[in-house]
Amino acid sequence: MNLAPSTGYLVNDHGEKSASGARSWKMRIILVWTLFPGGWAVTGPKEVTVKQGGLLEVSCSYKPGYELYPKYWCRPGFLWFCFTYITQTNGSEVTVTQGRVSISDNHASRSFKVTLSGVTMEDTDWYSCGVKRRLWFNLWHSMEVMVSPAVPTMTKAGDMLATEPLGSMGSEKLSQLTITHLLLFLSVKVPMVLALACGVVWGLVFLSLASATSWVNRRDWGSSRKGTPGDQLAWVLALLAMSGAVLWVSLRGG
Repeated sequence: MNLAPSTGYLVNDHGEKSASGARSWKMRIILVWTLFPGGWAVTGPKEVTVKQGGLLEVSCSYKPGYELYPKYWCRPGFLWFCFTYITQTNGSEVTVTQGRVSISDNHASRSFKVTLSGVTMEDTDWYSCGVKRRLWFNLWHSMEVMVSPAVPTMTKAGDMLATEPLGSMGSEKLSQLTITHLLLFLSVKVPMVLALACGVVWGLVFLSLASATSWVNRRDWGSSRKGTPGDQLAWVLALLAMSGAVLWVSLRGG
């Protein structure tokens, strides 16, 4: 408040009030920046999308000076604070695995990686990757993880066209193999059957000729010369010999 020289009334000094308000806001910003420095000390993606059943991989970076601090992965709670940690390191570069989640730190690149295997729809949520400090607020970066449903495998027209020639080739190979076996079977069995048939035919012909000759002899010579059992055995042996010869020739030729 200042006294106006002409009227004697008290008036507000708007310039000083504006300057005081600006300084107050700056102090508040500095206080918030000091208490909650997670927005600048740790960086990472703002949102990550992964398919159901897939593998989630998130990489977060931190400023120099925090290499030996423990790094963690959590689901933030009230005011984005993490009261429990899903997994965390002990400040070293040793990979820590807890259930489906693993975390590993790289001091040289000042970054740590979090992986989540076997992602489910229940994993959709907000998460924070951060640096854990003992006597002060943690440093963190929050992100949204979204899980998309797994798409069922469907056969495309291109896949059907691509697989159809393979099926045709398989059928052709099967047909060729069947024909080959059939020809091999016929090449072995048919000559044997033909040989047996030829032997039977030649035997019948020979037997017919022998019977006719015997009948003529009996008619011409009468009862003076009758067929004996020895003659009949000779005819049978001759017939078998001729059949065997025909069979051997047929097999040798096949």
